Amino acid sequence: MRGTGDGGQWPRIAFKTIALLLVSFQGCSAQIATGGDSPITILSLLSSRLKGSFRELLRSGSTWPAVPAERITSTRSSRVTRSTRPPHVWQQGITTSHFWDCNGASCDAATLQPLDNREYKYAPQYAPVDPSNYGGPIYGERLWMTGRTSDTLSALLGRDDGCCGTDTTGGGGCGRCILVRNPSARHADWTAVVMKKGQCPPSGHGSHDEFRLDVAVPAYDLPNQSSLNVCGNPNRTVTYITQTQSGFCGSGQQPPGVCDCGALHGETVAQQFLRDGCSLFREWGWATAINTLEFSQVACPTEFVRHVSSAFGPAGVQDIHHIMLQKVSTMSKRSFGAALTPQHRMPAVVSLLVCCLAALVAAVLLLSRLTRGIRRGEGCY
Repeated sequence: MRGTGDGGQWPRIAFKTIALLLVSFQGCSAQIATGGDSPITILSLLSSRLKGSFRELLRSGSTWPAVPAERITSTRSSRVTRSTRPPHVWQQGITTSHFWDCNGASCDAATLQPLDNREYKYAPQYAPVDPSNYGGPIYGERLWMTGRTSDTLSALLGRDDGCCGTDTTGGGGCGRCILVRNPSARHADWTAVVMKKGQCPPSGHGSHDEFRLDVAVPAYDLPNQSSLNVCGNPNRTVTYITQTQSGFCGSGQQPPGVCDCGALHGETVAQQFLRDGCSLFREWGWATAINTLEFSQVACPTEFVRHVSSAFGPAGVQDIHHIMLQKVSTMSKRSFGAALTPQHRMPAVVSLLVCCLAALVAAVLLLSRLTRGIRRGEGCY
């Protein structure tokens, strides 16, 4: 049994607590910027963000005190029941697989200026994420994902949205989303919103004349089909994982739903995105690498668009620490700058104070929970 009394965990605990609080804080910053919402409204939004962050702490067994699995399961289930599930017209027959070759998304090619192959990489932020950490699901979905589509599916999606890159080949569909579900998965009732970020390569499974989708999942590249893998390639700047790590869950040696995502080592924010994305997809429980999914066209959730659009810029993959600090800086400028009218400045100041107080209380509660967990674990090995 793993000991939890290791003092070396505290730097990671402190860093991750601060990072999660900053992510939670961005929710109220957007509200403060408008100057029109009451402190109660903003406190409610921040509370929702913090609950999502706290759930993430509970799931991170490699760094935080262990939490009984039944508590995690019940929390996730209640989150789904609170989501709105509008009716969807499900279409059949979209051939789907998974990949993570670290190669740049074709929708980002025109964004990179100048085009430099060393910086042409798939952003870690494009890994699967839990919508509950970004304000909650829109359609009852359990994952937000990115992927590549065939010519036929791209044509169905329509023209590029304009938010998240451009398809320079004219296929369109960049920044457009579909809702998918896998009837053969362990959780057959789960759905995922998938945004197009690239075009399926000529090689690989299926044909461009059929509905085909490759979803991006760290550690789930298919070594026997991937001809574009550049993970660990010295001709690229940091790719965050090695070529071996990029495909050890997709090698076919074990079902996709039982892979050990903890083998994606590293404590940077980018590596945490990759590891968490791998774990979230594994929980879905695909039985095989290639599946036939049901799908429906949907509008991309606003927070998902914001998350993806901030991941890649003219210089390449955006630094995650810089993005978080930039959001806090923007919040401060808008809260106290001239952009707010005089009648909105006082509500904005009060709202900011409410956010600060809520974040402080949350930090105390988190540290108290961690302290109790570590004390209970002293002497356990």
